[in-house]
Amino acid sequence: MGKSLGFSKEEFSVICDAYDITQLVCFKAHEDVNLQENAKKDTYNQILFQLYKKGYIMVGETEFVVSEEVKAIFSILKKSETVITISAKDESVPGYCIYFSDEAKFVLMRDGTRKGEYVKCELMNKEEFFSFLKDSEALLADTLWEDFSEKRRERDVIGEQLIEFLEKGNLESAENLWEIPQVNSLFRIQNPRSGNKKCYIAVVKQPIQDKIVIVNEENIRIFSYTEKKMMELFQEIQENENGIGRCNCSKCE
Repeated sequence: MGKSLGFSKEEFSVICDAYDITQLVCFKAHEDVNLQENAKKDTYNQILFQLYKKGYIMVGETEFVVSEEVKAIFSILKKSETVITISAKDESVPGYCIYFSDEAKFVLMRDGTRKGEYVKCELMNKEEFFSFLKDSEALLADTLWEDFSEKRRERDVIGEQLIEFLEKGNLESAENLWEIPQVNSLFRIQNPRSGNKKCYIAVVKQPIQDKIVIVNEENIRIFSYTEKKMMELFQEIQENENGIGRCNCSKCE
């Protein structure tokens, strides 16, 4: 994994202002701090000094300049068209945001403290991104056997609430998946600035075979869960700014 950079809310807001980033999905840090209206000049200078001590900014000929590490991260945050927010029922798993870029680079962001006083940012390549996902408790271990018979598949119970959602749900109601007890984790694929949802992926625990539920504007699909399938979906998201492609999708199992 790449080097993790930590920012206070005020520091994060100053760098966002420098990159003209006015809104980001997931993080209240920038939303809670409006330096242009609320901060005095001496407070602003103090924040710049803190960033300087961390090595995040340097003194140029006429102005401060950000370090290459900070530049790489905030350039992706500014240009990104897709972000995934991850929530897991296991409270020990922190909430994550992953911002995508065209260069197969990703920025992982999360709260640095339980109180949300800091934001941690980490730049990753595709291999590191997939490795992070595999190690994340938001995913499940594979349970599908090669010789898993059709008869046993038929005995798999997906639960009444999930059945009802599959029959009546849509993209607008997909957040309700979080209320279904069997849902282990929920991945929201959305626009970083508007917050508009492109699609949802739910990982659902089942007695025999865990499931993946995908919700987009056109339909709802359900697949047998495997780690390989999840990696294929994230690869598709990385290649398609609209989320998961709908025209060439695989048939549901």
